[in-house]
Amino acid sequence: MIKRYNKQITSQRWLVNFICSAIIILLFFAVFIFAFDPCFQYRVENRKYFFYERYVAPGLISNYDYDTLVIGSSRAENFDMALFREKFEVKPLLIGIGGMGVKDLTKLMEIAEDVQRAERYYVCIDYSMFLSDRQLVPEYLYHKDILSRWKYATSYEAWFRFIPADICGSIMHVLDIGMPKIMEDKMEIDRYSNWNDYTDSGEKEVISTYVPNKKVLSEFEKEDTLDSMQTEIDAFIDSLNLSRGEYIFFFPPYSCLWWCDVENTGHAEVYYEAKKYFIKRVADKGTIYDFQHAALTLDLNNYCDSGHYDQNINDWMIEQFSNNQYKVTTENINEKLSLMKKNTSEFRKEYLWLWQDTK
Repeated sequence: MIKRYNKQITSQRWLVNFICSAIIILLFFAVFIFAFDPCFQYRVENRKYFFYERYVAPGLISNYDYDTLVIGSSRAENFDMALFREKFEVKPLLIGIGGMGVKDLTKLMEIAEDVQRAERYYVCIDYSMFLSDRQLVPEYLYHKDILSRWKYATSYEAWFRFIPADICGSIMHVLDIGMPKIMEDKMEIDRYSNWNDYTDSGEKEVISTYVPNKKVLSEFEKEDTLDSMQTEIDAFIDSLNLSRGEYIFFFPPYSCLWWCDVENTGHAEVYYEAKKYFIKRVADKGTIYDFQHAALTLDLNNYCDSGHYDQNINDWMIEQFSNNQYKVTTENINEKLSLMKKNTSEFRKEYLWLWQDTK
């Protein structure tokens, strides 16, 4: 009887010890993550931590002090926030995520509208966003419920990627140990997603890396693709609360080489119609800029590949925002499309040799 009683005490003690240990471990995870907060889910402080592009986006939008949000894919990552401050006397925040899809854009915009920090939004409109259902930002970073916070506190990224790197970076900063410029940039909120200094650009670079896209759309695929894009456009626009601030949408200036490719594959008319549809949906709700017919799209020296340009073009776009140039409306969109098609035609004549051996 005594032996059984002792076993019962031992079992109860083990259970109590297990529960206490679990609670201590949970508290450790929670307190440690709250203290370090590598994804800025709780606050944004003046500290020397690394900014991990897509992982910090929801936290920065929720907690950073800004009144202007600039957001988009890799075509927006090289915007100079110092130039934004100079031109518009604002407090800008740049959120750039390479390969951003419409799901992430929609959720990030919902956070921004919810916290109501921004008075204006500059939104880069990439065609590719409406052609993919990918989501690059982990779902748990979008929510503040207990389960999402627990996933953040126990995430592989936080414990094995971000915190060790942050500790090393902080030590190097305190000891004044020099680090490569790319690492220094990753610690600056204005430059953490900027790739301009680490990518070669120019006509020679673009041509040397260019591979013609040979996938041709059938008539059925064209109709299906356009319907799909319009559905995604509707869902995105309907998700916005356009009364929460001033909205500035802009179409980035892909090179004419990019447009030659989409003409060759049959995507061009789909993209023209998708653009007109988007403009029609937001024409009375915000300002729209279209840089895709600009003369600079003819010059490959402005680009690092057919669709990505160097920072000089981002600076140029800021100038156009400042001067209210390149605005597009439902009334002038066909004129702008004609200019773009003319530029593409001129470019094709000059670089016809690029496609002579690609059948």
